[in-house]
Amino acid sequence: INLGQAQLRVRPIAPGEEAAALLHPSIYVASANARVSPLASLAPLARPNRWGRGDIALGEGGTVAVVGVSATGSSEPDMITTAVVQQTDLGVSTVVTDDGILAWVTSVSRAEPVAGVRVSAWNQTSTALGEATTDASGVAFLRVAGGSALFGTTVIAAASAEDRAILLLDPRQAVSGGALGLSSGAEARDSDVHATVMTDRGIYRP
Repeated sequence: INLGQAQLRVRPIAPGEEAAALLHPSIYVASANARVSPLASLAPLARPNRWGRGDIALGEGGTVAVVGVSATGSSEPDMITTAVVQQTDLGVSTVVTDDGILAWVTSVSRAEPVAGVRVSAWNQTSTALGEATTDASGVAFLRVAGGSALFGTTVIAAASAEDRAILLLDPRQAVSGGALGLSSGAEARDSDVHATVMTDRGIYRP
């Protein structure tokens, strides 16, 4: 990166713009609405082949934002490397099923469920899939017809009166039983009991 030309671009994600920001972050932060700063001023101790540490301010009221670095100072989306950053106490976990999206929200600091959080979802074309509000257990279910959430990218936004969190669900990065060598087995009989166990942490094999 040429520090003399490189730029940092920061654009807080406004409520209702979560899908546009997560699905197309480079385009979102390339907008004229982004705050642009010379990268050199944020990392004044950086030298050729030397790391330089710096701080990035998200802006007033900004807890969720797209941050982009343009090595040449270009505002073209293809020339910007991006990351979505957020400062939140809402821990959002999701499971996608044939019928929709199960979401549960917990407080990161207190490890307790959070009730009254509005959970919204959009598909890969930014079409709204629905919304629901978490109950006393911090759980909400968004019914999505046709199992479309199983196969396409989905944007999740959770919002309370004081906090927000966003999440991108990508089936290409999801952990399924098949990834661990588990099969669905034979077709169940009517007398069988079906149960699914889910935790707030992904499946792993020690």
